[in-house]
Amino acid sequence: MKQNKTQNGTFVIADKSTPLKNVRASFPSLYRKPTINGVTQDKYGITLLIPKSEKETIAKLQKEITELQKECDIKVSADKICLKDGDLTNRPENAGYFVMSAKNRLQPRVLDGNKEPVSEEDCKIYGGAYINASITFTIFKGSVGTFLSAQLNGVQFSKDGESFEGTVSVNDADFDILESTDEIAEEEDFLA
Repeated sequence: MKQNKTQNGTFVIADKSTPLKNVRASFPSLYRKPTINGVTQDKYGITLLIPKSEKETIAKLQKEITELQKECDIKVSADKICLKDGDLTNRPENAGYFVMSAKNRLQPRVLDGNKEPVSEEDCKIYGGAYINASITFTIFKGSVGTFLSAQLNGVQFSKDGESFEGTVSVNDADFDILESTDEIAEEEDFLA
């Protein structure tokens, strides 16, 4: 356990990272810090959805959370811990999962199935994809409160899943088949 005291409070980092296998990604911001209500946030992040059927994984996470609090003698209230019961949130895609928000000021590593780095253009991690993730638990205690968070170290694409964002449906009858480039040019003139 590493402990740092700052002017704002005490920051504790667990000694080891925790791997998570085959969890679902939600709200990935792996290459750009997200903008919420017009304000760019100061951290990269992702929400991890862990199926409730993964009882061993959930028990391991809960044990690590409890051990870190005991090690540093800092008690964190349940509502300030990053691991939440998804059935108690207002998001339908969280039902049947435990939900964990993981963030980092530094950009996390993003890897493909061969452990090769992935560029933003080639990234297949989207809301609903299955991923492997590496996190490190941290505790912050200061004047603004006490929080137990997950620091995002990296993610690896595992497999495709049903997208949470859905798709836009379109009626093919709304479009004509264009026979030649002249018709395309006429369309472009019309739309100009």
